[in-house]
Amino acid sequence: MDGIDRLLEEILVDAYGDSEQLAAFEVAFDESARLPFPARVVGTNVDVVKVVFEGDERRGLSAICRRDGATYSVSLGDLTPGAVTMETARLLSAYRRWLGLPPFLQPDESPTTQPWTYRRVASRTGISPFPWRCGRWAPGTRKSSTG
Repeated sequence: MDGIDRLLEEILVDAYGDSEQLAAFEVAFDESARLPFPARVVGTNVDVVKVVFEGDERRGLSAICRRDGATYSVSLGDLTPGAVTMETARLLSAYRRWLGLPPFLQPDESPTTQPWTYRRVASRTGISPFPWRCGRWAPGTRKSSTG
């Protein structure tokens, strides 16, 4: 059992059924999350100002978001958080696990197909890929600055 499972047990200890569990999540976000926090919804930056359960079990928790003075309600499962506190991140991870969604990838966990390598800029033939000419230098020889 990891920390997210322990947090889920703590939040849902006396909650039976989806409505009670969603209400318990709402209380947990109200008491522990640091609001507002930055997030993205469909590639658009928003600020999440509140997390609520509006009574619809199928929709789940809603994030009340602000952008350019307008307020929107979107499903909490549909947003990608920006920089959030550790407690807010743990609550979001617990909620995603409860929904059956995959966890958010951390920046250092992003999937890669192959490791990053430096791009080669010169070959062993001595031909420079740069438009200027470079002379050859041999160790032990010194070129005079006066010519």
